[in-house]
Amino acid sequence: MNKLITLNLTLLSILLSLLVSNLMWGTKISVAGLVERQASVLMPITNYSEYDSCHYPVKGGCLTASGTIASETTIACPRHWPLGTKVLIEDKEYTCEDRYNSNLSDRIDVWAGYGVDGYEKAKNFGIKNMIIVIK
Repeated sequence: MNKLITLNLTLLSILLSLLVSNLMWGTKISVAGLVERQASVLMPITNYSEYDSCHYPVKGGCLTASGTIASETTIACPRHWPLGTKVLIEDKEYTCEDRYNSNLSDRIDVWAGYGVDGYEKAKNFGIKNMIIVIK
């Protein structure tokens, strides 16, 4: 009986640890792996631009994973989030239209723009931990 209680406490401790870790860094645990809606989470935020991340240039701009052209409301989001997911960052709405490199941890990458200005903006932004709202 004591072994069963110890095992249950160990499992509970592991689950609690995962939950706290995921809430801090933005990965939300939910049924069927879908993103929880109306969730506020702390996530690392970076910026990207045409110069450092336009892998599919087309007439009119940079093609995103969703097939749209990158714009000021475009974000690259975690791969387990559905494309089209809306988020609020500092009261501005963005749409998950792109993906970032699979070797990076969960983060949001905000499109900073085209040309040298976009690149400089992205570079100067750095990495910031910010509260986002998943709509």
